[in-house]
Amino acid sequence: MTSSSSSAGAPLTAHRERLPTEDRPGNAEDASPQGRGQGNYLLYSVYCLLGALVVVACLCWAMPGAEAAPATKAVSAEALVTRTTSTMIPTTATTTTFMQTRDIKFVTAETRGSPIIEKVGNFNAAFKTQVVNAGEGKKWDGYKSKVKMLQKYLHRRLQDGDGDELVAFVDGSDVIWGGCDPGYFQHAYEEIVAKSGASVVFSAELVCGEQDCNKVPDVPDWAVETAGGQDLNGGFWERFVDGCKATWTDDCSDKRDCGGLAACSDPPAVKFLNSGFTMGPVKDISAMMDWSLDNYDEYSVWGDQSVFAVYWLENKDKVTLDYTGALAASISDMRWELLEAPLSCKLNEWVYLISHRDMYVADIGGKVVFTKNRTISEQWMLTDAGHGKVFITSSEGRLLVDNDRFVDLSIFTTKAEMWTMSVGGGGVVYLTSPQDEQLQDDNGHAVFSTNKQGWESWRIHTLDGNPACVETRPKDGVVMNFGFHRKQCLIHGNGRGFWFFKHIVMMLTNKTVDEVRNWGEHHKLHTR
Repeated sequence: MTSSSSSAGAPLTAHRERLPTEDRPGNAEDASPQGRGQGNYLLYSVYCLLGALVVVACLCWAMPGAEAAPATKAVSAEALVTRTTSTMIPTTATTTTFMQTRDIKFVTAETRGSPIIEKVGNFNAAFKTQVVNAGEGKKWDGYKSKVKMLQKYLHRRLQDGDGDELVAFVDGSDVIWGGCDPGYFQHAYEEIVAKSGASVVFSAELVCGEQDCNKVPDVPDWAVETAGGQDLNGGFWERFVDGCKATWTDDCSDKRDCGGLAACSDPPAVKFLNSGFTMGPVKDISAMMDWSLDNYDEYSVWGDQSVFAVYWLENKDKVTLDYTGALAASISDMRWELLEAPLSCKLNEWVYLISHRDMYVADIGGKVVFTKNRTISEQWMLTDAGHGKVFITSSEGRLLVDNDRFVDLSIFTTKAEMWTMSVGGGGVVYLTSPQDEQLQDDNGHAVFSTNKQGWESWRIHTLDGNPACVETRPKDGVVMNFGFHRKQCLIHGNGRGFWFFKHIVMMLTNKTVDEVRNWGEHHKLHTR
């Protein structure tokens, strides 16, 4: 959390004021007409010398026999542009330039209308192309029909001699463009291919769904290296995890269906295949689609993802995952902090804490109660506790505390009194204790909850009724990935991440997902 009341840091450099002539350092001769004339003569000589060097360089460059640069595969003049991406880390910032040198065709199988990726952000302008909708005018008949539509498109591309061309498949209902540079998108794919040896890349997710969890390998060393050595198999993801409730059992793993268990590895790791995004050469994905259709009825649990997962686990030399979400971030069961900028809250000012029932938290006689009043008893102050956390202090000088999972008041400023504030969407926030549970108004009782839903939502207002905490909107329509400090490319609102996804769409467009899609009565999600 950042404070909107903190002062800006001093600039690194300051503009010097131009001194009057008589005050400038130097001797008297420099200001005389003769001194100025000598200076002009020397300047003229320098210009002549530079001009001569330029002429000689041009003649050498134009001499016969000079070798031409090696030819590369032609792309359109508009596509051959330099793309710049910024990689930010906490201590330094570096800028690396990547060039998009290959055409990438984006494809979906959406039967209800235009895919949402074309309606959010600057996808069409960035890639100077439109998404091919293999499902346009087709009838949806389950996930198998999706595979058939994609296979038919790929076979047509093969017949046209486009087997080596890159194609990226995205779900049409819940994948949007986060705003990364197309040159970086190509680079990220090529880096994964170079380090893994596989040419087909699926997105990866946190929860094991429709696959044999026991057979899923750990995140490979090359992916850890790509992430700068972050412990992707260990504790790296824990600060971003929201929905992991348990791990799998041997029984549900064998069935490749752990239901609504939200089965994660322990510790959590993004290492399970998700079929909402796939990328690779036409010929290689086409071979996978052919196999998937031939074996669909044998391996499908209830969708296409279970079939693709079997193919992956049997062909790890051909297929790999995007373990860091560089291409596509699947956000089911992820905290909003992964892609949301920290809240900007007013510190050291009196505020009201207002629950979902429009009740005010109060400190009355040293007890936490709820009232409809707005007196001094309902006033609290947020102060900086360090490390992105805050102390919440009443007008009586007592602090909200997590007293062994009991909401209480304290006169101390220890770890137990430190709270984390996070975005809840629609102007509300969540107040999370050091025990990683949310403050809740349970019909007039202050309790803790493991959920992040309506009952755990709070509005924090200043005494004049204005919001004290403001969500930072994506700058220039670009969503940042705060796990890896980079611009995010694709964002997939799969599964329980759809609420998170809806909020991102609202932040980018000021519209609901249904308004953006504009599909009429077609609200049901039929793609993962």
